Amino acid sequence: MTLIEFRTLVGKRIPVGTIFQNPGGGTSEVRTITDDRICYVRGNSKIYIALEDLFQAYKRFEGDRINTAELKAYSPGVFDSAAKPSGHSCNCTFFFMVLKQLSLAGEIEGSGVRGSPFAVNINAQTRS
Repeated sequence: MTLIEFRTLVGKRIPVGTIFQNPGGGTSEVRTITDDRICYVRGNSKIYIALEDLFQAYKRFEGDRINTAELKAYSPGVFDSAAKPSGHSCNCTFFFMVLKQLSLAGEIEGSGVRGSPFAVNINAQTRS
């Protein structure tokens, strides 16, 4: 899958207004999608994430099981609120929910706490 194919898939399967049920409670509502990024609202926060960042994380972990701690270590500037200025930990579960909606990952597992972080199995794409 290429970045262009990924963007197209996001546009087809995640319309503006999509509401995801966060695994730890609450919701994330997709507000805008451009060629470059998605804006979603979680609680009272408006959060932006680049589609390329989502795609690069997908490609890096394609075929693997990944948890939130590993995702934060991979790209703290995107997935870790402790990394300033732009990282946001909510992007971890948002990434998992996006992949699940795109049929690129299985169910989100774990409790979201130390010792049981949220995790998914990311599907490997078959080559045709």
